[in-house]
Amino acid sequence: MFRDIFDAIPPSPVSLLEMVEKIEREKGTRVVRFDVAEPMFAPPWNAVKGTMDALLKGKHRYSSSWGVPELRHAITQYLKETRGLDYTPDEILVTTGGKFANFAFFLGLFKPGDSVVLIKPYWTSFRAVPMMLGLKILETWARDPYHLNEEDLKGLMKMRPRGIVVNTPNNPTGGLLDNGDLKLLNDLAEDYDLYVLSDEIDWAYVYDGRRFVSPASLSGLRERTIVTDGFSKIFGMTGWRVGFAVGPQELLRRLHVVQEHTVSAPTTFAQYGCLSALEGLHGPHQHGREGMR
Repeated sequence: MFRDIFDAIPPSPVSLLEMVEKIEREKGTRVVRFDVAEPMFAPPWNAVKGTMDALLKGKHRYSSSWGVPELRHAITQYLKETRGLDYTPDEILVTTGGKFANFAFFLGLFKPGDSVVLIKPYWTSFRAVPMMLGLKILETWARDPYHLNEEDLKGLMKMRPRGIVVNTPNNPTGGLLDNGDLKLLNDLAEDYDLYVLSDEIDWAYVYDGRRFVSPASLSGLRERTIVTDGFSKIFGMTGWRVGFAVGPQELLRRLHVVQEHTVSAPTTFAQYGCLSALEGLHGPHQHGREGMR
């Protein structure tokens, strides 16, 4: 049974890394990748220095399984400044990458046999993880480039899903949910008692004068939504593997149980590097500053 399930799981773009490195090494050519969303710019220097300083100061033991307190506090300020979201440090769970925050959402809030709604096109892990956990997947296509199809979604509600995943700005289309989409999402979540995963890892990649609005900024969605984010895309810190989940305490504590019994906590000195990245947002010549404008 397990062999059949895992044979059907779509591969992650990360699985191609060794093949790409081999081609570059043997052919002596650079491969331009469109499969992995890894920024081409370097991480901010203060993040690199903050990581090294943390090691030199002995910050290499276990951290709290909730994450370093100073980082959780800094994340609350970051969310307020970038998205107008008002959370307390007790509503922040620092995770081993944003990817693990998503995994903890699926494992912590659903049981085998529950259904979750995915909006196509979507990032492959949004399908792979529910499959591994024995969840049922309900799919509907977005309206171009990434808007909710009201008729299709209301049709899926007959299947009594327990959750819905939104990823805006969307990977891979770059599309952005608008106010009409968010109102529909709010109505569906309230009417059908849905948990919402809002993956906001690419929140700053918005162009043409448009503005990203988090689903969690709507009063009706805040208590049903887990926001996930991280330091990979905006700060170029892909190798640090630090992300975070944000949400109401009664939901977040379930994600915390998943983390403390699997990976324990994110790497301690990497968390301090992320703290330095946030502290340097308003300093000169820091990557990530453009996303704040």
